[in-house]
Amino acid sequence: MSTMTASSGEATLMTLMGLENVKTFGQQTIGLASGNAVYNLYDDAWMALTVTYNKTINGQIFGNTPIPADVKTTYIGSVEEATKWLEESF
Repeated sequence: MSTMTASSGEATLMTLMGLENVKTFGQQTIGLASGNAVYNLYDDAWMALTVTYNKTINGQIFGNTPIPADVKTTYIGSVEEATKWLEESF
């Protein structure tokens, strides 16, 4: 994960958070774990309202707050750290 991970990527991440044998590597996400409703106004302007937030199985809500990685790494280091964790854990 990285600062480019947003919206549906964060929603997918949040479905896995709190599960046994799940660990994240990389950087925090961008912080867009919410759902918006977009309305066309009378003068052709558009208004977007945040109307929903995703929640983890443990009840944690991030909303527009970045989700931190369990193990902070560089982009390249993510694969190395994840491989090391898998080899040690399984």
